[in-house]
This record gives sequence, C-alpha cells and structure tokens, in this order.
Amino acid sequence: MTAPKIPDGPEGQPVRFAFAQFGLDPRQSKHWIELVRILALDHFPAEASPPPRKGGRKRWDDRAVWHLLQVYCQFCAIWPDDSKEEIYKRIAKHYGDVDWKTVKRKLMDAKNPNRNGILKRTVDGLVTEFNLDRRTVIDRLTGVVRIARRF
Repeated sequence: MTAPKIPDGPEGQPVRFAFAQFGLDPRQSKHWIELVRILALDHFPAEASPPPRKGGRKRWDDRAVWHLLQVYCQFCAIWPDDSKEEIYKRIAKHYGDVDWKTVKRKLMDAKNPNRNGILKRTVDGLVTEFNLDRRTVIDRLTGVVRIARRF
C-alpha cells in the first residue's frame, strides 16, 4: 500500500500539522493508519463511558477520565473564549454530580499517562510501534489537548 499524497496548499495544512504533532511521517502508509487510529479513538472512543448518572461518583476509572478529557476538548471547541474555570464549571454542570474543582483535579489526571490507563496504552503503542521517544509522544499529545483550546 502506498501512502496518500497530502494536497498542497491550505487544504492540506491540517493534515500536515496532525502528522507533525504526533511525530509521524506522511510518506509511510503505516503512519497514516496510526494517525487514523489516534483520531478515531479521539472522536469515536470505544472505551468511553457515557456521562454518569446523578447520585455521586464512587470512583474515577480510566474510562471516566478518558471521557472527561474528551468532554473538555469538545467544550473548549464550542466555547473557545471561555476561561478554563468557566469550562470546568460547564463540565461540572454537564456531569451534574461533581463540582468544578473536582473536574479541574481530574483533568490533571486525564492528561497524565501515569494516571490515565487509556492514554498510557496509546503512548506505549506509539513508542513501541514507531520507535519514538516516550517524552516526545507525551509532549505531542499534551500539545494536541492545548490546541483544542484554540478551535
């Protein structure tokens, strides 16, 4: 399988940017597959759980923090001019059973591969499959979360 060609010009810029953020080479077909996998997990997470019901959360497992990170990115995209605190409060209202300070604390866990098992498996997979530096992969993924604040 040959790798697709990225269009020249502004229409291809987001694709080139995505490859650069993850340290992938668009000339290699296996890197296209990996990029699609990463983006598919982000947009259609098989392991993400629905928002919790009212009544209090007993425990924040990997699925819950992964879902929280996705909700955070979505809310940042919807309300790009809101402060972080306003986004945390919107998320708390969305969940209904946590306060915004808990959301803030748990988002720190969600962005940390040592506290988010799904993120850890993603990082480990990239490091192993493409022989990448672990710190670089973590920095790139953190950069993607930061970028979500801009869109």
